[in-house]
Amino acid sequence: MDLLTQGLLGATVGELSSGKNLGNKALFWGAVGGLIPDMDTLITPFMEVASGLLFHRGISHSIFFALLFSPLFAWLIFKLYKKKYEYSIWLKLIFLTIFTHPLLDIFTTYGTGFFEPFSSMRLGFGTISVVDLFYTIPLLLSVIIVPFLRKTNELRFTLNLGLFILSHVYLILTVGNKLSVDNRVENQLKFQKIAHNEFITTPYILTNFLWNITAKTDSGYYVGSYNILGNDKTIQFEFIPKNEHLVKHFSEREEMQKLFFFSDDYFSLQEMNGKIYFNDLRYGKMHLPKNDRYVFSFQIQETPFEIFRNYPNTTFSSEDWQFMRKKIAGKI
Repeated sequence: MDLLTQGLLGATVGELSSGKNLGNKALFWGAVGGLIPDMDTLITPFMEVASGLLFHRGISHSIFFALLFSPLFAWLIFKLYKKKYEYSIWLKLIFLTIFTHPLLDIFTTYGTGFFEPFSSMRLGFGTISVVDLFYTIPLLLSVIIVPFLRKTNELRFTLNLGLFILSHVYLILTVGNKLSVDNRVENQLKFQKIAHNEFITTPYILTNFLWNITAKTDSGYYVGSYNILGNDKTIQFEFIPKNEHLVKHFSEREEMQKLFFFSDDYFSLQEMNGKIYFNDLRYGKMHLPKNDRYVFSFQIQETPFEIFRNYPNTTFSSEDWQFMRKKIAGKI
């Protein structure tokens, strides 16, 4: 999830674990603990693009990292406050806030290397977007209100717990939502007699109502979108060729292999203006009026071989917000 949400999650978890002992310090250090796993983003800019993709949400998002480094971070905070609070309080707070960070990220499509360094498998359920206001807002309300209540006030704990539960009830509902979408997609693929090997569904950014669909075949993919709130339940599919031949001369290079692994074999290559682009189809396109590029797209340069991240403009204008609202309402 985004940094704001992870910081808010850490703050609320810190409050739940140690608010009665630490007061507002639990909120602050909880937010810090919740952001620690994403310190890997300070390193990725100095790495090759494909390596950086796999390093982010890798070892720093593993259970191994939480177990190994929580005692160290807790000890540093313990010393900072000159042993005013018991070490066990800090250890519980830091471990829980670091550990819950990757647990939340597992529900996104990007996933995490939860079992690194013992396994390179990435866990990603793909039930929620990396930015989802319905999940974030209850946590935000808690962090806004709770600091104004005394740590001895029972309402402080109850309010924080209630809003925390509300966010996670919604998170659980996204799992049911995905299962419902998967069932709808499977029926549509059968009804339209589209032969495929497997398919995935992923939510568009900011919403759990609009879903991107990618059905894999040997030569390419059938892609489409599904609006849960729309009146038309028929899914329109478009075939996109895989075009592996565009990189056949350097497909065995380590960085290309990392891109293949990162995309979980849901990728398409395209040639535009003499340049080759690698598009990760799992995340779909931005689908905005002035920005219809893929969320994860990379330019491949053959000589000398290099991979460049093809960043789309992710700034949302008022026009974009209006477009998204109309699309969710089924007016587009």
